[in-house]
Amino acid sequence: MTVDRTSSGGSAQRFGESNWRSEFGPVGSLLARHFLSHLRFPEASQALLMELGTRGSVVHVMRTTGWANFLSLQWLLVHNGLAPVRAIVNMRRWLTRPFTLLWRSGTVGERFASAFAAQRAGLVFLRRSAFNSPRGIGDSDVNPFIDLVHLQKKSPRPIFLVPELLVWDRIHRNVRPSVLDRIFGSPEAPGFIASIVAFARNYKRAQFRVGEPVDLSEVIARYPEHSPETVARIIRSTLHHFLSRETRAVYGPPRKPVDRLIDEAMRDRRFQDSARQIARERGVPLAKVEREAKRKFNAIAARPSPTVLGIIASLLHVVFNRMYDGVEVDEASLERALRAASRAPIVITPSHKSHIDYLIISYVLWQRGFSTPLIAAGANLSFFPLGSVFRRAGAFFLRRTFKEDPLYTAVFRAYLRKLVRDGEHQLFFPEGGRSRSGKLLQAKLGIFAWLVDAILEGARDDLMFVPVAIDYERVVEGASLASEAGGAKKTPEGIRGLLSVPRVLSKKYGKIHLRFDAPISLKGLAQQRAVSFETHDPAERKGLVRALGHRTMYGISRVSTVTAQALLASAVLEVGTRGVSLAELVERIEMLRTLIVDLGAPLSRGLQSAPVSPLQPGPIRDALESFSEDGLIEAVMTDGAPTYFVPESRRLALAYHRNTLLNWIAGLAIVAAATIAAQGNRERTLSTALFVSRLLKLEIVYPARTGFEVVFDETVEHLSRRGWLETREGELRIVAGREKATLWLTSLLSHLLDAYAIAIRVAAELAEPVDRKTFVARCRERGRSMQIAQGSPGPEAISQLTFANALETLRNLSVIVRQDGENAVLHAPLADLRERLSQILTALQIAASEAAPSIG
Repeated sequence: MTVDRTSSGGSAQRFGESNWRSEFGPVGSLLARHFLSHLRFPEASQALLMELGTRGSVVHVMRTTGWANFLSLQWLLVHNGLAPVRAIVNMRRWLTRPFTLLWRSGTVGERFASAFAAQRAGLVFLRRSAFNSPRGIGDSDVNPFIDLVHLQKKSPRPIFLVPELLVWDRIHRNVRPSVLDRIFGSPEAPGFIASIVAFARNYKRAQFRVGEPVDLSEVIARYPEHSPETVARIIRSTLHHFLSRETRAVYGPPRKPVDRLIDEAMRDRRFQDSARQIARERGVPLAKVEREAKRKFNAIAARPSPTVLGIIASLLHVVFNRMYDGVEVDEASLERALRAASRAPIVITPSHKSHIDYLIISYVLWQRGFSTPLIAAGANLSFFPLGSVFRRAGAFFLRRTFKEDPLYTAVFRAYLRKLVRDGEHQLFFPEGGRSRSGKLLQAKLGIFAWLVDAILEGARDDLMFVPVAIDYERVVEGASLASEAGGAKKTPEGIRGLLSVPRVLSKKYGKIHLRFDAPISLKGLAQQRAVSFETHDPAERKGLVRALGHRTMYGISRVSTVTAQALLASAVLEVGTRGVSLAELVERIEMLRTLIVDLGAPLSRGLQSAPVSPLQPGPIRDALESFSEDGLIEAVMTDGAPTYFVPESRRLALAYHRNTLLNWIAGLAIVAAATIAAQGNRERTLSTALFVSRLLKLEIVYPARTGFEVVFDETVEHLSRRGWLETREGELRIVAGREKATLWLTSLLSHLLDAYAIAIRVAAELAEPVDRKTFVARCRERGRSMQIAQGSPGPEAISQLTFANALETLRNLSVIVRQDGENAVLHAPLADLRERLSQILTALQIAASEAAPSIG
C-alpha cells in the first residue's frame, strides 16, 4: 500500500511500498523488511520530519559513520513516505543499493544543491570510527557546514539540520575505554564489527530518535557579521551538544566502578562533616567511622551489570508473556517523558501495587533501547539469592527506617547526592510500600527531601520527576494484599516466596497498563513557588518538598488507567448483602464509564466502545469470568436473568479493584453526598463537601494547586451537564429520576466514611492515651462488633490502613494530640467533628431508606 501524505508547502515526491525495491533492490528490500521493520520511530518524530520537509530542505546529522545507521535511516524515510537521502558526507563507498543511488560526483556543495533541488535529503556524519579511537575521530574528511551556509544564503527555503540517534546497543559507556573499546569501538562510536554485532543482538529492539532541529537560516540571521567558517563552527558545536544530550538521555552517564563511586561519595564535603560530627559524639577516631560507613555504602550500592540485565530482560520476556496478556504502554506519554532526560537526569516515580513493579519499568525501557534506571528498593528484598541479582539489575537498598542511626542517614544521603551529581537516572516508589487497598497512598517525603537537598546544595541544576501509573487487571499478590489490608500480618520476603513461583506462573493475570504523566522540573516547580536555590529558608524548602510529593502523586492519579475490572467491581459492590440485578449492573457500568470519560480518565484499550453487559463478548465479560474464577463474584439466576453478589469474605479483595479508580470518582461522590446532606442549600452543600474533603484528605489525591471552590464548581458543572444535578431558584438539587443513581454514587465512598465514623467513636471512648497499634486494633474490634450486630459496615470499612489514616487525620485536625508516643483525645473539638459526620451519614441513611422500595 502506498503511503499518501499531503502537504501545504512544496510538492516533494512521496514514497511508499512501491519504492522499497527501487531503493534497496530485490534482495536488499527483502532483508531490510525483515531486519529493519522493527525499528521504533515515534509518530511525533515522523510528523516533525514531514513538517520540516514541507517547509524546507532536510539534512540528517548523526554522530558516527556506519552502514547500519545509513541503511536504517534510509529504510525509515522510504517506509514512512519521507524524502530519501541522496547527498552524504563522510562515508566510505559501497557497491550496492541504496548506496549506488547517492550522488557522488561534484563538490559537497554541488551534491547537496542537487539533492535539495530534487527535494531529497542530505546526511552528515560528524565522526568516523577508527582503530584505537574508541570515541571516534572528531574531524571529518570535509566540512560540509561551510558549503551549507553558502547554500542557505542563496536559497529562499530554510535548511534544517536535524540531529538524530540510532540506538542499537544498551551497554553503558565506561569512564575509561577498555582494550576492546579501542579495537572495536565503544557504544558511542562502534566500529564495523561492533556495529554488526550490536545490530544482530538488538535489531528487534532498536529505536530512532530525533533531536531538536537547527534552522540554518535563523543561525545565519543571528550572526550576520560572522564569516561562513565561524557560523559553520557554531553549527557544528550546537549539533554536537544536541547529540550529546540525546546520547546521555539514552545511555545515561558513563558508568564508574562501584568502588570508585563509593570513594568519591565518601570524599563529599557534607558527608565528611557528618562523619567528623559522629566521630566526636562517639568519641572514636574518624577512620573507624569511615570504615563503618564504607560497609554501609557497600550494603546500599547498586552494582549494575549489562550481562545480568540482558539475561533478566530475556527471562522477563518469557515470564511476562506467560503470565500476562500484554503490557499496554502509552507510547506517546513515554516518549514525552523520556525526552526530558535530554534536559536533566530523570527520576521515575511509579505507583506501587506489586513486586512486579520493580521489573516492569526496567523491562519496558530496556525493550525500547533506553538505559535502565537505578532503583531504590527496600532492604527486605536483599535476601539471598535474589538480593545480589537485584543489585546487579540496578537496585540499591535502603532500610524502612533510619531512626537512631545518623551514620546510615549520612551514608544514604551521600550516595543519593553522588547519583544526582553523576547524572544517573533513578527510580523510587513515592508511596514507600505497596498499596494493600488498591488506592494511591500519600507520598512518603524522605527521598524527595534528600533529592531536593542535593539540588539545593548544588549537586546539579535540575532533576525531572516522571510520575508513572502502573495498573493491573489482576495482581499477583491479590489474595495476600487483601488479607493484609484486613489486618493479617505481612509475610516477609524470602526463599519461601520463591517456592510459590510455579503456582504463580500457572495462572493468567490479564494486561498491565503503563502511562506516564508530564515530567516535573524541580527547578521549574521552585520558580513557581518563588523558592530561590541560593537564598531559600527551611520553611520554603519544606514547602517545596511537600509540593513535589503531592504534585507527583497527582500526576500518577491523572494517568491511572481505568480497567473493566474497576468498573465491574464498582458496580457490584454495595453495603449490605443483597445482589445486583443484571439490568442495574449494566446501568451502573454505563453511568460510571460516561462520567469518568468526561473527566478525561484513560480507559484500557477497547473498553470505551465495549458492550457494558457481562453477557456480551468484551472486556466486561472477561472481567466477570476472571472474578468468578477467583470466587469474588457469584451469580444466581432469578426470573430468567442473573443476579450478582459478592461473598462477604471476598469483599476486601474485590474492593481492591474498585479503589483503583477512587481518585477519578471521589470528587463526584463527595459532591453527591454533600447535595443529599445539605438538602438543596448551595452554600451548605459547599461547606459539607469541604468538610468531607478535609476529612478524607489522606485517602484521596486532590488536584495540585487548585482552590477547593474551583474544583467544587467544576464538579457541579460536570454533574449538571450529565443531568444529575440542577440549580433551581438558587438551590442545588438532584434531578428527578436520578435519586437512586446519585445515592449509589455516594456509596462508592461509604466505606471510608464508615471507617472514619468508627475511628471517631473509638476516640471519644478513650479514657487514657494509647499508642497507634492499640488505637487501630480497637477500631477493628468495634467495626467487627457493629458488623455482627447490625450487618454493617462492610468488611472493606474495617481496614487497618484506613483506621491508621483516620488517626493521622484526627491529629492533623487537632482532635488528638501525641504525648510521648501515645495519643490523647481533646474531647471538645471531637464532639463537633462527630456531630457533623453523624449528620451526613444520617442523611445518607434516610435517603437510602426512602429509595429502598425502588431499588432491585
